[in-house]
Amino acid sequence: FFKQKTAYEIYQCDWSSDVCSSDLADILCLLTEHGLGNLVELRIKGGGLFYKEAVSALKRTKAKCIVVSPWSRWQDIPLYIKDMDIGVVPLEKTVYNMAKSPTKIFEYMAMGILVVSSYVGEAMNIIQDGVNGMLCKDLEEFVDKLEGLIKNPQKREEMGKNAYLSIKRSYSLKTIVAQLYNILGKNGLVGFQKSA
Repeated sequence: FFKQKTAYEIYQCDWSSDVCSSDLADILCLLTEHGLGNLVELRIKGGGLFYKEAVSALKRTKAKCIVVSPWSRWQDIPLYIKDMDIGVVPLEKTVYNMAKSPTKIFEYMAMGILVVSSYVGEAMNIIQDGVNGMLCKDLEEFVDKLEGLIKNPQKREEMGKNAYLSIKRSYSLKTIVAQLYNILGKNGLVGFQKSA
């Protein structure tokens, strides 16, 4: 289930959703400046407000390690992301992103894929920085944390396992239904009533 990587293999980083920021190109450029551009394959699948801008900026970097794909059916996403090493979720602090569902973060983590995300919105409630994922305040922190994960595969593997376990423990259907039932019960909204 969890993949082992050597220090010299290509790390596949993914963003498959609405591209909500043009930061992907900046992150790739900074990784290249740090000498890690050859070790990272950035995959982008989706669309969104910044999609064309991000793809255009990435092409200008002349990096050979970028794979851009259009939207696909939601049923195909698990197969697409299963071989990824790191889910990259750079989000600008906007009203939209603060209210945005963390579905992509859940999908990555449920597959045992470590997420490196911005300190924005629900990511702050799901990811425990340094335990089951990474949270970043700015582009430099994104690059530093990605660099650390690329250079330390054991840490990435351990955090990927923690990500999977935290989703299983806190966000499984069984757990969510039990929590909802308890909330409704405390408010007198569920319970068995005898019929007359």
